[in-house]
Amino acid sequence: MASSPFDVEDFRRAALELDEPQLDGYDLFCDTSGLKIFRHRRESGLHEYKIYGVLNGLEPERVVRVYCDYKYRAEWDSYVAELKELREVEFNRGKAIYWCVKYPFPMSNRDYVFFRETREIQSETTSTTHVALSKDLTLAAYPPKSKIVRVDDFYQAISVRKDDQGSKVFMHYYDNPKGSIPTWLINWVVKVGESKQALLIYILNSKTAAPSWLKTLENACIKYESYSQKNTD
Repeated sequence: MASSPFDVEDFRRAALELDEPQLDGYDLFCDTSGLKIFRHRRESGLHEYKIYGVLNGLEPERVVRVYCDYKYRAEWDSYVAELKELREVEFNRGKAIYWCVKYPFPMSNRDYVFFRETREIQSETTSTTHVALSKDLTLAAYPPKSKIVRVDDFYQAISVRKDDQGSKVFMHYYDNPKGSIPTWLINWVVKVGESKQALLIYILNSKTAAPSWLKTLENACIKYESYSQKNTD
């Protein structure tokens, strides 16, 4: 049985972002729809993103369940080509997941093999913070597929905590989608709110995430109870 690549300090750092944003080296890229998006330029020229905002009227437990329910995501995320748990691989914590994302023509679809783990972080000064961490994973049993670009440099964190309005949310996202995606197009996608995971995938869950993607996640949370009832009867 394999070990998780994350330790408790990784989860604590992600939870702390809701109280003390760590933004050294980051610039404010966009402030829209109640979300603040910051980005950091890596030496490679690619950017990683940190996003802070609120999902109104939603309990954190539901947000995390929806974010991690890969079967349900195939229902509400139109960019999912394939999404499944790799049950052949066992970890002491968390799950291995395969995810194929639709890209617009003429670009090739991207796919990911990654590990995801969730934990609840307790604090004496705040309510419980629900944290999900994901990163790329190399598995010999799941090599790259023909005509699909394998993304092998990927990280995503999402932290969710209850507040007076609903759920306070932090997301940290980075991936290297490979291929030639123009920088101006990536910037436009993040600003106007298309799913970054649909262009960078076209930065949570998918990935993860510009304004319209979080709005889609919010709508999916509202409909989750009805979905769960239909699929447990």
